[in-house]
Amino acid sequence: MVLAAVTLHNFLKQTATNGSSYLGDGEVDVEDMSTWTVVQGNWRGDKSSRGMVNVIPVRGNQRSNAKAMHDELADYFVNEGSVSWQWQHAHSVSL
Repeated sequence: MVLAAVTLHNFLKQTATNGSSYLGDGEVDVEDMSTWTVVQGNWRGDKSSRGMVNVIPVRGNQRSNAKAMHDELADYFVNEGSVSWQWQHAHSVSL
């Protein structure tokens, strides 16, 4: 998941036009290098946003929780979240 997030971030940075950024000023947390404090981004107060959410630690059997999340994501990307080229690409990649 981390690799996917980094790849998406890099893609969005490369495709931004006219020097624009895909994130506006103040959207995400930044570190104030003069005081070594974290300045919290606007996303923390925006309850309607689903893109950036605090992750709450989960107690219990993490392995079964991870499998359930994997299965849910797999089901989404195989069905309504699929893209037109994914199967052709999946079958052409050699491991």
